[in-house]
Amino acid sequence: MKYRNLLTLFLFFLLPNITFCQSFNKEFRRVDVYNNAGQNPHDFVFSYDVINGQGTCTINFNVINNFNSANYFKFQIFFDEVMVHSGWAATNALSAVFFNNAFSHCNVAPAGIRIAIIP
Repeated sequence: MKYRNLLTLFLFFLLPNITFCQSFNKEFRRVDVYNNAGQNPHDFVFSYDVINGQGTCTINFNVINNFNSANYFKFQIFFDEVMVHSGWAATNALSAVFFNNAFSHCNVAPAGIRIAIIP
């Protein structure tokens, strides 16, 4: 009897955490950005939020600096030739910056993505 109550309490507090706290970012596209010299200074890695096993329309992205120097630049993101985000990124040498919940866009799998670096 004593162990059954203990087991019931254990399962009552443990199972909801296991089954309902499964949120993470699912990467779906990586875009390499090249400059006029043919170098790859930045990568944009796009992901969407997954909550309880269901994908959402909330898009995140990571801006990765591939150079050994700090960078500060303005950019625009286009999905199927429609601008969905515009902003500034400041990255240290060989590091990255994460934009969480940057914008909403559903049906991202077939979307063509274009990144414009604004001088």
